[in-house]
Amino acid sequence: EGFSNPAMRQWTFENDNGKCPQMEKAYSYVELWEQMKAENHGLVLWGNVGSGKSYFAGCIANALMEKEIPHAFMAGCLKCACLSALRAAISAKWQHSRKWNALKS
Repeated sequence: EGFSNPAMRQWTFENDNGKCPQMEKAYSYVELWEQMKAENHGLVLWGNVGSGKSYFAGCIANALMEKEIPHAFMAGCLKCACLSALRAAISAKWQHSRKWNALKS
């Protein structure tokens, strides 16, 4: 429940193959959920197609569902739109920083 693809219910920490060292961060995020929520901490996942971003997020989402904690799992175009906006904001900030550093030199 909660996923458009029922196979995503199998995306769990227990089913992980252990090849992604960052999965420990995902597990810690879930274990420290109350603190993460209280301090308004989130995760930004990026990588090439097929690198495991959706699986990583699915493991977190399933673990939170197991704890009966409401959450949002962005997928499809919504995720792309959010990431595109985030990438544009980071790029603009980086460009501004480069220009500022060039002016200071």
